[in-house]
Amino acid sequence: MNWGKKFWKVCAASIRILFREGTRSYLRQVSEKIRRREFTILEPKVPSNSVLGSPFPIPSDFLLRQIGGPGMTPEIYLQSGCTLSHQIKQGMHVAGRDFDFKSVLDWGCGCARVLRWLCWPKTKCRFYGTDISQEAVEWCRKNIPFAKFERNNPLPPLPFPDGSFDLIYGISVLTHLDEAFQFAWLKELGRVAKPGAIIILSTHGDIFGQLFLSRLEYERLSKKGFLYTKAVEKGGVHGLPSFYQTTFHTRQYVENKWGKFFTLLLYAEHGAKHQDLIVMEKAKFDKTGMVGHPKSYVHLDLPIGHIEDPRLNTVVSTQQLSVRGWAFRPSGGTIQLDLFIDERKVGSLTVDANRSDIAQNYPTYPSANCSGFSTTIQINDLNAGIHILSISETSNSIPISCIHFQTWTESLR
Repeated sequence: MNWGKKFWKVCAASIRILFREGTRSYLRQVSEKIRRREFTILEPKVPSNSVLGSPFPIPSDFLLRQIGGPGMTPEIYLQSGCTLSHQIKQGMHVAGRDFDFKSVLDWGCGCARVLRWLCWPKTKCRFYGTDISQEAVEWCRKNIPFAKFERNNPLPPLPFPDGSFDLIYGISVLTHLDEAFQFAWLKELGRVAKPGAIIILSTHGDIFGQLFLSRLEYERLSKKGFLYTKAVEKGGVHGLPSFYQTTFHTRQYVENKWGKFFTLLLYAEHGAKHQDLIVMEKAKFDKTGMVGHPKSYVHLDLPIGHIEDPRLNTVVSTQQLSVRGWAFRPSGGTIQLDLFIDERKVGSLTVDANRSDIAQNYPTYPSANCSGFSTTIQINDLNAGIHILSISETSNSIPISCIHFQTWTESLR
């Protein structure tokens, strides 16, 4: 039974109860409010078993901590995964590729934070995930039925033949490995990638270095381009193995070192939430040599930001949607944002409101002081159902933040 049928079935049952209790006057008041569209936005809690647009369970607190530490909540898990999935797709689009693949690998899938969103809308891709956490793999096998999952060891090989995938992505994996592990895995990803395959990885770039490194550590990073730091004394980050610590990369390092394994297509600073997004291609060869080798790559300096309202899973029953949040570019400058619902542009705004709370969180960036925005969008033309709200800088299509919400507007016409 779909959502609409469930809704009207519940309504019918409620009406029968109300009539039995002699509250016809209450029904007339509700009917009049529906006609006038006077109902306000509802903000139910995130369900424990499934969510709008991603009908899969939410992992345990233990698994959430493995991918984001003690601050990882179900809402952050869902919204960040939703945003990252759209950043991956749009990042490929900017790099000149569409999301049209036959076999996709989520390397370091964790508890499917990103992967759970890639089957919406439905696609004919075959999806696979690997992770070092046996608990995460077992949870994915039980709860993410459209993909196959395997546990990988700390070092290669992966349990797949050569040339298995035409898209491989790994979000927040090389952000935790030392240089020897990094090179081993770059070589292995090249082995399981088909010629012409897309490889997408993320790094802790300059913003992380300035926020979390000491002056001496930042100088070491700037000099070498790579810094592997021991974040915890016992074990690894988030309870993972001891080799799993915290790593930082510069763009120049990625260009010089990773370019020996793959062809760099896009380097988007802050293109994977706060992390940098790197889109690469495994070279193709024919009888004459390398095919389609680009002379340069696209470099973007994107803002970071977040949609605060509407919250994830908000149910909207009015003709207007209030949108509020923050965004700033660490390097400074005025930001013009475009707002999209279901990839259709619905508005624009300039980010200029004072946000002292954001400035406190990002003390090294003066541009965070005036990072707030708010606006109202007319949504009376939306069909009832699930929709995706996203914000991106006017100059490019890679989203800064995405959120799912649901409307009842079609039933109120």
